[in-house]
Amino acid sequence: MADVQFVLVRPRNSGNVGMAVRALRNFGFAPPRIVDMYRFAPDEARRMAAGCEAEVDRLQFFDTLEAALADRSFVIGTTALKRKRWRLEPIDQAAPTFTAAQWSRAAILFGNEKSGLSDEELLACERVVTIPTVDYTSLNLSHAVGVTAWEFRRALTSRPYERPPELAPREVVEPMIAQMESALEAIDFLHPGQGKHVRVLLRQMFTRNGLTRKDVQVLRGIWHQVQWISERKTRSE
Repeated sequence: MADVQFVLVRPRNSGNVGMAVRALRNFGFAPPRIVDMYRFAPDEARRMAAGCEAEVDRLQFFDTLEAALADRSFVIGTTALKRKRWRLEPIDQAAPTFTAAQWSRAAILFGNEKSGLSDEELLACERVVTIPTVDYTSLNLSHAVGVTAWEFRRALTSRPYERPPELAPREVVEPMIAQMESALEAIDFLHPGQGKHVRVLLRQMFTRNGLTRKDVQVLRGIWHQVQWISERKTRSE
């Protein structure tokens, strides 16, 4: 199984966490990482894990999403809501398109039972998937984890093995994104205070397939040149 890490962000129900642990175990994935958990009750989680109690003891807890994603290089968000800023992909169509490099250090984010992932949390994602439903739009958190785990396992086990190129970690990609925005502001393509829509589109355009360190190096060179030419033009005026 590839290095795929499920991440539950701000979950409120310890029973849901336990059921998610069991669902992930069913499909061969490690216990989820937990971000900013609300009053975790380990006994309740163990009870709902039903046979996977030992997996509950392996749970990792993080104070921030940034810390939980520090070793990940490709992040997939999940949502049941209509989000105009993001391109939402049905999970059954998206899962087979992920490359070996993306699977190699992937994270899949799930928001809490009440509100899901926030817009700010979705900004950490290269791609955003949704589980199509008929009437009621959202699933119980543990059910959503189970459906996603099944779809991802099916995609992983049906593809031939290929040695993936190593994608750049987030600590390398994020400064490039900040430099890109600064360079585009310098040539008035982006304006300070401009709505997030264009920025989100640009971010997804450059990161949705993952970036190697060489990709990041080339892009940083481009943004550096853009800023340098902009500054030279300003001085000449």
